[in-house]
Amino acid sequence: MASRERILFVTGRLAERSLRRVLESLGPQVGFDYEVSVLGISVAALMHPDWVANKLTIDENFDRVVLPGWCGGNLDRLSQQFGLPFEAGPQDLFDLPEHFGRAAREEADLSQYDIEILAEINHAPRLSDVEIVQQADAYRQSGADLVDLGCVPGETWSRCGDVTRLLRREGFRVSIDSFDRVEVETTVEAGAELVLSCNGANIDWTADLDAELVVIPDTPSDFDSLERSVAQLRERNVRFRVDPVLEPIVLVDPVLGNYGLDDRFQEGAMALHEDVMCNFIEATHWKLLWLRSIFWLMHWNFLWHGLWQH
Repeated sequence: MASRERILFVTGRLAERSLRRVLESLGPQVGFDYEVSVLGISVAALMHPDWVANKLTIDENFDRVVLPGWCGGNLDRLSQQFGLPFEAGPQDLFDLPEHFGRAAREEADLSQYDIEILAEINHAPRLSDVEIVQQADAYRQSGADLVDLGCVPGETWSRCGDVTRLLRREGFRVSIDSFDRVEVETTVEAGAELVLSCNGANIDWTADLDAELVVIPDTPSDFDSLERSVAQLRERNVRFRVDPVLEPIVLVDPVLGNYGLDDRFQEGAMALHEDVMCNFIEATHWKLLWLRSIFWLMHWNFLWHGLWQH
C-alpha cells in the first residue's frame, strides 16, 4: 500500500486557526497527512519567498510545502534550499478544497445582514442644498443607509432643520453629527433619527431627544465614562449605539475583548469608524466576506460607520 502524502502548510498567526479547521476535514477527504508551520508574522499575505527562506525550518520529512496564495515571487530558491517542491496555494485558504481537486465552495449568501452604513457629508453647512442632495444621493447609490450631516464645531447652522426636511422629502434617512444643542434639537425635530454623539457633557439633554444616540467616552479610551453614560441611558430607556472611539488597529475582536467592551455593552448596538473597520484582516471567513461586500459599495472618500446589533 502506498504511503499517504505528507504536506507542510505554511501560514501566519491570524490565519492559523482557520487553516487548521479546513485541513481537519480536507486531509481525510483527499487522503494526505499534514503539519502546519506558523511563521512569525501576523498576516500570511505579507510573506515573501526571501523572507520565508530565512524564517522557515523543516525538521521532518514532507512530500511538498504549500505557501499562502498571496506569497508571490520565485519559489525555486525555496525548493533548492529545502530539497522539496514548494507551491502557492489559493489566495483564500477556504478555497483549499478546490485546490486539491474537490468541488468549489458555494458562494456565501450576503443578502441577509443587520449592518447599516452611515455616510457623512463633511462640513454640510458650507454646501448648497443642491450639493448636499447630490452628495447624499451618491452615497445612497453606493450603499449608504443613513446620510449624516457633519456640522462645523463652534458654529450654529441656522438651516440644519430646513436641510433635514429637504432630505427627508427626498426619502433619505438622516443623522446629525454635532454637539451644538440648537443644531441637534432642530435637526431631530425636522426628522433626523440618529445623533452623533452623546457623552457625559450633553447626556442631560440628549437623553430627552426623540432619536437614537451614539454614545462615546468623555475622552478617548475612558471606558469608565462610557459605561456610566450607557448606564444612564439604559435607566431612562433611551435607544443608543456604543462607539468606543478606538484607534486604528489590526484586529477589532481582541481589542474589544481586552477592554471588556464586548462584555460591558453586550446588550447594546455597536458603532465603529472606518479606520477601525478597515483593519479587519484575516480574522474569520465571514468577516472577510462581509468586507468584500461592503468595500465595493463604498466610494473611496466615505466616512462610514459599521453599525450592527449584538
